[in-house]
Amino acid sequence: MKIQNVLLTLFQLSLASFTYGQDMAPKDPRWKQLSQAYGFVCGQQASLELIGKKYPDLDKEVKQSWFAFNSSALGESVKGVEAELSAELGDKWPEMKEKVVTQMTEMVGRQEF
Repeated sequence: MKIQNVLLTLFQLSLASFTYGQDMAPKDPRWKQLSQAYGFVCGQQASLELIGKKYPDLDKEVKQSWFAFNSSALGESVKGVEAELSAELGDKWPEMKEKVVTQMTEMVGRQEF
């Protein structure tokens, strides 16, 4: 299976899980909405890292995909989300960031490819 197909499938599954697994309502606090969006991106990164480790022959394509994402407007917006979360959470942001990254890495690690 080509890396593009794997990544597309992974993205679709993650998006479905994010969309249906998280009840993000307009009444939710801003930091919660932002952290859910940030968690989604962290999950994508963790998934790509896992693919690269599990399938070393795809490592180059994984790195290229992540670079392409980070170079896009969507990837650039992650920096804005981080800045907003930092402003919203203040001193709690580093702890929250670590928690989100850890949770997403653990969740992705339990998935079967």
